[in-house]
Amino acid sequence: MTKIEWADESWNPIRARNRETGGTGHFCVAERRRQVDEEGWTAEHDDGHDDGEMATAASTYAHYAASDGQHRAAMQYAEADSCPVLWPWSRVWWKPKNRRRDLVRAAALIVAEIERLDRLTESGTH
Repeated sequence: MTKIEWADESWNPIRARNRETGGTGHFCVAERRRQVDEEGWTAEHDDGHDDGEMATAASTYAHYAASDGQHRAAMQYAEADSCPVLWPWSRVWWKPKNRRRDLVRAAALIVAEIERLDRLTESGTH
């Protein structure tokens, strides 16, 4: 195939849909907005998580999404209704859905952590 043919991604319905909806990044931005609007995780709230919790939560969701069932079970405590050992918050906030959704959540948490670090830099405290 020529470069022109590769550049034409109309053959891929997922990529075509992503272009129509603003791309995959759109879903990550929408999830971040949902976290703020529905969960109340504002900048002020996020600033209180100054020990890497958001990055840890993001990596936990990403790792969970990348794992198969056997590895997912190994990530969790032995008791029922548990969450991964590295999860930084209460069990009630661990809400895995499916691989794609969990990766979107991970991306939104990374964005929140980057925004928090940027605010620290702007304020001169980091």
